[in-house]
Amino acid sequence: MNTPRTSWRPSSRYVTAVNELFQGLSPAQISPNDTNHQFWRAFLALELNRDFLTEFLTALPKDDCLYAHK
Repeated sequence: MNTPRTSWRPSSRYVTAVNELFQGLSPAQISPNDTNHQFWRAFLALELNRDFLTEFLTALPKDDCLYAHK
């Protein structure tokens, strides 16, 4: 079965890392061969996918964002 082209998006390293971080994975779990410092330096050097990040953050329920403060 063919997937329509409009629903398929390639996953960049940035998108993958953001998804894994929001799933609660630590940098050590995401990139076990790197130190915490190396992970964040590499993550912050990635090209920002503004469209993905805007869509991702807009879709987060407000209660999920405020969970730690309740």
